[in-house]
Amino acid sequence: MTSAEDVMPFCICGCGGKTKGGSFIPGHDAKLKSILIKGVLEQTKVEALETLTPDECLVVLEERGWTKFLDKARDVASRPKKERRAASKEKNTSEAWDEYTRFKQAGERLKAIDRYYMKDTKLTLTKKNIGAVLDLSDEALKKITQEELDEL
Repeated sequence: MTSAEDVMPFCICGCGGKTKGGSFIPGHDAKLKSILIKGVLEQTKVEALETLTPDECLVVLEERGWTKFLDKARDVASRPKKERRAASKEKNTSEAWDEYTRFKQAGERLKAIDRYYMKDTKLTLTKKNIGAVLDLSDEALKKITQEELDEL
């Protein structure tokens, strides 16, 4: 008689671990993706997977529908590291500033209608509800509950 553990499939990343019915142990799909992409980009054989050639790595990526990750890796690899860091920093700074500005505007709106400091009627701003606070009329904001606001 075979136990359930005996019929459990092996992780296809090549680690030899047994899955709970799927193709991968959690996180090992990303591991395999990374190994395959590295094999294609560096045009070297991948020893971790029984010496797959770069062409074979590409075939596996295509079969699994992972070519978009390869395209992104190629795009990233085509730009100098310094340029990638600068672009990432600029994007993060811009996004943070935009978010700060939106929170500040929403806070000012709530202060103007006495819904910011009042203990019983205070509305709490979150990333989810900030757009609604900025879009609703003053009359609607005066009447809305926190629960209603969070559902918008």
